[in-house]
Amino acid sequence: MKINIIGLGKLGYPMSLFLSSSGHKINCFDCNSSIYEKIKQSRYLIYEENLSDFNEYNKNLFYFDNIQSSFQDTSISFITVPTPSKSDGSFSLDTIKLILNEIGFYLKNIKKNNDDPYIINICSTVSPYSCEKELIPHLENNYGLKEGVDFVLVYNPYFVALGSVVKTLQDPDFVLIGSRNQNNIQTLLSIYKSIYTKDTKFKFLSLTEAEITKIFVNTFLTLKISFANYLQMICFEDEKLVSDKMLDAIGEDKRIGKLFLQGGLPYGGPCLPRDNKAVINFVNKFNFHGSLNKSTELINNKFILFLLNQLDHLLKNNIKKISFIGFGYRPNTDCVEDSVALKLIDYAIEKNFNILLYDFYINETYKNLKKYTNFNEFVTSSDIIFIPYKDKKFNQLLNFDKKNIIVIDFFDQFVDIKNNIKITKNLKNVDLDFIKMKYTEENSKKVVHLKK
Repeated sequence: MKINIIGLGKLGYPMSLFLSSSGHKINCFDCNSSIYEKIKQSRYLIYEENLSDFNEYNKNLFYFDNIQSSFQDTSISFITVPTPSKSDGSFSLDTIKLILNEIGFYLKNIKKNNDDPYIINICSTVSPYSCEKELIPHLENNYGLKEGVDFVLVYNPYFVALGSVVKTLQDPDFVLIGSRNQNNIQTLLSIYKSIYTKDTKFKFLSLTEAEITKIFVNTFLTLKISFANYLQMICFEDEKLVSDKMLDAIGEDKRIGKLFLQGGLPYGGPCLPRDNKAVINFVNKFNFHGSLNKSTELINNKFILFLLNQLDHLLKNNIKKISFIGFGYRPNTDCVEDSVALKLIDYAIEKNFNILLYDFYINETYKNLKKYTNFNEFVTSSDIIFIPYKDKKFNQLLNFDKKNIIVIDFFDQFVDIKNNIKITKNLKNVDLDFIKMKYTEENSKKVVHLKK
């Protein structure tokens, strides 16, 4: 049996390697064929965790420039293409429908007739009722095909985080599969049985139930994150209170649990914010108005406002220099979508800050800002450094114990703090005199130089 994969992005390519471990041959297609050369030269998604563990299975991947050719001799197609958010919060199906047009043409004109319907596995996130009300009718009405006879549509989204896609594919909490009839998806299940252990949990739902489950899982995570940040912001008002101790105690209750219940920053990235908006859009159709999800967004936005106020506090102290060690939304990826760091950087640009950047995973700079390629130079040139996520690489900062540095860290990731490194979550609780004194001396030298 051969497998077809459409879309080799940050999910599609790791998924193709993971599926290739089943031993099946995989025909791959992406509209951006330049990706193929990067893959061959091992220059694609180089920071993705555990990706190199599957390099031996590259021999099972075959790349096609023509999408129709990629369907040849395959029994199932995994579709992992972008479904960007629309202005109302729902997800666009435009790209998926374009692919369904190709599949419809293939099934109607090229595929050899046999008893087995072709399986179309949608792995991209879609809005509730998309499969039943739009995707299946699209194929049936435009190509005269019948679901369950000529094709079987499956909704099988993955719960992954960029940077650790392979890791979460290998050991999922559960595998979510939506379909009209479980008896029609045995081809898909046979693939999964060859790569997952017997202990792996499968949840079989209807198409619409699976669509709702996908976005509601992520919005429950945003709810927990905002709950933790809600308590954290309360503690900002009283520095004697330690939010992490309280959250740790709250998490001991088994009904609540400790996962996603730690101090940190507002949620961001390509999934959580948009899934939250998608739920608001969905429940509005039932006159629920999305009050719970809107409250989650309210807390998230309030936390971002708190961070912007930190920059305002620097301005009040005549400090207009800030450094960012990372401007993506998490480690091991170059994705910057809905990054909290970028929101702060944009505000700092607006306020005419001198902004210094360094990133372990992103090669390009942002808006022509000064981006260092040498870590030592970056730290030496910095006074206040903002940390956007948790990463062991940041421990390198501890090597600079002889330099006065203020590190803004909401993740409590430093255990061995040297005397000259000040860790804080609130700049209002830190003495900024040494920085103001340094700037005064620098400005004095500039004045003397101008007089000369």
